Amino acid sequence: MGFVTVARDREVLFGSPDTAARGIAAGIVGYLSRHDPLDREALAVRSYPAMRVARELAELSFHPEEDSKVVGRLEGGTLVRPVHRRSGWVEVIVRGNYRHFGWMRESDLEILGGSS
Repeated sequence: MGFVTVARDREVLFGSPDTAARGIAAGIVGYLSRHDPLDREALAVRSYPAMRVARELAELSFHPEEDSKVVGRLEGGTLVRPVHRRSGWVEVIVRGNYRHFGWMRESDLEILGGSS
């Protein structure tokens, strides 16, 4: 729930803001209840090195899966900010266009100042 660009979501967000607020609060409480607040490793901020796209027209996907829908293609040399890694995939945000994000194969990226 929560895209103002989707008519049905917009109706709930603006027509019943208390319902939307309760849903958001329940989601936050649910998330926090599944995590140990004293687990320092889970709370640690992970830092990933700056990266760039290593090949021309590398795919940016919605999900870290081979058959995932492609969001777009990035030119070689495009700078990206990695935010998460999973099984050979890296979730990235395109630098300079923070509304453009998705998953890329780790093999399509290289660490700035080095190799992947």
